Amino acid sequence: MAQPPIQLGALKAHVHIHPKKRIVSSAGQFVGGATGRPCLAVVRNSRTSSGTLPTWMTVKPADSRQSPFHELELMDLWDGTGKTRVRQHVNPLRREFQTPTSAPDWGAVFTDLSLPLALDIGSGYGRFLLLLQRNNPQQQVNYLGLEIRRTLVDRANQWVNRLGLQGRVHYVFTNATVSLSALLGSYPGPITDVFIQFPDPHFKRRHHKRRVVQPQLVAALRDLMPPGGRLLLQSDVEETCVAMRNMFERYGADAFVLAPQHSTCPVFYSRPMGQPAAAPEGAATSSMATGSSEAVEGVHDEPATASQPAVQGTAVSAARHAGPTQPVIDYAAAAAGAARHAMTAATAAAAAVRQAEDAARADASTDIDDGDAPELSGGGGGAAADGGRRRGLVQAEAAADGAASASASDGDATTSDDDGDADDSDADADIDSMVSEWAKGGWLVDNPIGTPTEREHYVGQQGLPVYRVLLVRA
Repeated sequence: MAQPPIQLGALKAHVHIHPKKRIVSSAGQFVGGATGRPCLAVVRNSRTSSGTLPTWMTVKPADSRQSPFHELELMDLWDGTGKTRVRQHVNPLRREFQTPTSAPDWGAVFTDLSLPLALDIGSGYGRFLLLLQRNNPQQQVNYLGLEIRRTLVDRANQWVNRLGLQGRVHYVFTNATVSLSALLGSYPGPITDVFIQFPDPHFKRRHHKRRVVQPQLVAALRDLMPPGGRLLLQSDVEETCVAMRNMFERYGADAFVLAPQHSTCPVFYSRPMGQPAAAPEGAATSSMATGSSEAVEGVHDEPATASQPAVQGTAVSAARHAGPTQPVIDYAAAAAGAARHAMTAATAAAAAVRQAEDAARADASTDIDDGDAPELSGGGGGAAADGGRRRGLVQAEAAADGAASASASDGDATTSDDDGDADDSDADADIDSMVSEWAKGGWLVDNPIGTPTEREHYVGQQGLPVYRVLLVRA
């Protein structure tokens, strides 16, 4: 018997549950399976109820003809570079990434060492700096990309060589968070532009210390950048951009200030639940769905009398209403927000299950004698009196807490990319909820650099917002 379809926003998904080895959709396509275990496969239809393709299926690749990166002609340079397979998430706290990277031979990397340096921290696939150099051929700048995934660095440098940009653009394999001072302290010229764009958000609270923007990175940029230097922070995840902005405000407010663009260019604001968006008087604002977990996602109130400039590429058009304030609903942003909430809920549920399993396993493997300290073993524990078991569990928890605190730094350095961090403590645990003065400047609607990254290219095609903050070295 066919199962009824599950409605996912504007898409329909058919659920097939099968205990055998393979699962085949109604279209005859293999969609997964398992041996001896029930499976759940979701097969989406290719079109919405209105007959149009969903937005995510119309996104063009980075090197397509409709992409701004097409002019780099990287498709013609793929021959010989091979396929590049990388992990999307890297744990920067692993021991192999804790040794600061020494500075390269700058004379072998760049032709003119007196030129200012534009630095891309977390350069990813590397297209951004290549396009930035192409868009500014008359600007005398050296471009340096820092990336923690070696295979991406190697391929990006191959592209540099094939495009004939040696001496102008270069990429370095490093952990920028711990290596910035050692790596760039000896660069002869000034570091006038720094970009931190779409970093790994590391949603889990215990993984926040893996984020690229940490106090030591803020201190390094404060020491390296001259007055007037620009620092661009941007992400399509508001929580990530809030954390970056707040980290610079907490540890670098004496050295960085909001750029004038936050007062002269269109901006948009986050809105707490149940409250109208409040913008300072005189600020250029733009209505835009924030997609924030603190806001009503995909919905905003748009006054009829406000004369606001239309914003291209945003999730909500600048429609005007003749009557009183009316809600404008952006279903794409609302669906994206619902998906993020669902992912967060699933992550929390999985963590709760693991915690319950660990507690049950510890209870089953604890051999306790009445009045004695608990002794944890790998095998099953014998029965004990209730009072002794309770005392033993309390002592075991205290011992485990002490061991975790004592080995926190070593645990981060040796764990894999899985959930293996031993320390949940975080001195900046409140960084996301910090009361920020810079938040009054809003998020920049337009990219002040004018050159997108690959991620910005994908996000813009889906009409989703990008959160941007531009800082200036005071």
